[in-house]
Amino acid sequence: MWNPSLSRLGCSLLVALALAPALGHRSASAQDGNLYLMSDSYNGIWRFSGSSGAALPALGKSGAVFVDPNSGNLGNCRDMAFGPDQRLYAVGAARNEVLRFDQSTGAFFDIFVANNSNGIYNLEGIVFGPDGHLYLVGELEGKVWRFNGQTGAPLPAPGKSGAIFVQDQGEHFGNARDLAFGPNGHLYVVGAAWNGVLEYDSAGSFVREIVTNNAEGIANLISLSFGPDGHLYLMAGSLNGVYRFDGSTGAAKPAFGQTGAVFIDGNVDGLNGPTHFDFDVSGDLFAIGSGMNAVLRYDHPSGAFVSYFVPNNAEGILNLRSILVTPHYLTAVEGEASAPPSVRAVLAPNPAQASCRIEYTLASRSVVNISTFDVRGRLVATIHHATEAAGAHTATWDGRTRSGALAESGVYFLRVLAGPHSEVRKIVLAR
Repeated sequence: MWNPSLSRLGCSLLVALALAPALGHRSASAQDGNLYLMSDSYNGIWRFSGSSGAALPALGKSGAVFVDPNSGNLGNCRDMAFGPDQRLYAVGAARNEVLRFDQSTGAFFDIFVANNSNGIYNLEGIVFGPDGHLYLVGELEGKVWRFNGQTGAPLPAPGKSGAIFVQDQGEHFGNARDLAFGPNGHLYVVGAAWNGVLEYDSAGSFVREIVTNNAEGIANLISLSFGPDGHLYLMAGSLNGVYRFDGSTGAAKPAFGQTGAVFIDGNVDGLNGPTHFDFDVSGDLFAIGSGMNAVLRYDHPSGAFVSYFVPNNAEGILNLRSILVTPHYLTAVEGEASAPPSVRAVLAPNPAQASCRIEYTLASRSVVNISTFDVRGRLVATIHHATEAAGAHTATWDGRTRSGALAESGVYFLRVLAGPHSEVRKIVLAR
């Protein structure tokens, strides 16, 4: 992420960049790039560095504790998301309410949606939609509820009552476990009872079963997310794996060397009793499970196992239920680098008509991530991600987005991130 402690390298241009949610992310606006873990027995929330996996406790707390156990009567934890106000929102099955916590201190702030408000019950998933409102899914209710993202007031879909946005009308909406918004703005819901994925439009109307029941052998579905490639990823608890389907057609999209729709075969890498997953800004996938009490990292797009990013039982983590990797959004001063200057980059040609060559120098061995952002601070493409030795290196941006489409003419910002240090350069595409 961008290091807030910056020193000038010559003349610079201040770039004000708005925040926008990353595709598939439950986080509406937080941007610290860190990793948050929730346990359904510990009833608290831990925080770890998104770059190193080191414990990052809130001020005054020990270990990796961000939210104290049972703070605000948080119990039977299920899921969490950052809201438009930057605060952390958490749900649990014990009290059927939405709690809000301070984004800096982890202190309990308030009850945003009251216990059993408008019939919410057996809460399993929480997400902020593209409209900025809060969506909740209940495991046994066959419903998705919507609440105003600013006030917590109920916001039912047209023709529905209370806070109901989606209600099962025979779509096999049972044992719902998770929900996510796709690149088309539609809502997708997954459950363990029917082992398929249901799609609903912005009015809460059923569209289709984009992934059919037991397609490619999927079973016991417990989590879903749209990846950086725009495809739909599903986690199957009993199969210890992650599956990938085309985000538009629902067709199986296995990783190279895999069959069916398999993206990750957790039986090979020790993914035991998986419960949840999320993507970081580089596209890598982070997975947790109740049977291993660790965070496993997988490469994207290959699906290859990378590491135990947070080791087993680190800082006492156990019975992990939910993971949230907050995205890095670009909020920076173009032409500046972190201090001491550990990475320097030069772009050529600039302006560019098709592709741009990036020449950069590292002061020490570093994990390098090179990404391009648009003027609103949204990730356009991840160009390069690797561990590299000190010295001179090169990379090339081919002028395409992460989906493979040609980026439109205009102004972009290219960030070279090396460990805790970064440099940002403006680039103009003139096709």
